[in-house]
Amino acid sequence: MKKNDLTDLKTKSIDELKRKLLDLRVEVDKAKSEMINKVSAKGGSSSAEKNTNFFRGKKREIAQVLTFLSMKDVVAAEKQMGGSK
Repeated sequence: MKKNDLTDLKTKSIDELKRKLLDLRVEVDKAKSEMINKVSAKGGSSSAEKNTNFFRGKKREIAQVLTFLSMKDVVAAEKQMGGSK
């Protein structure tokens, strides 16, 4: 994820981050299904090797969204309790 994308994540609301997380997980699930279908049809694992970088990148994006989501949850909880340090 590029620096602009990270800045974009910082400005998103909790609901937008949850939607982004859901979209990423759906994208990964869809890609896994396609990969399984291709491997079983061809009988080889060449497409699995090609998709390694794709899955690694998507896992990283999911982790970044989860990080920003947890940070926003902490800030929201502090506001509810009456302030921060």
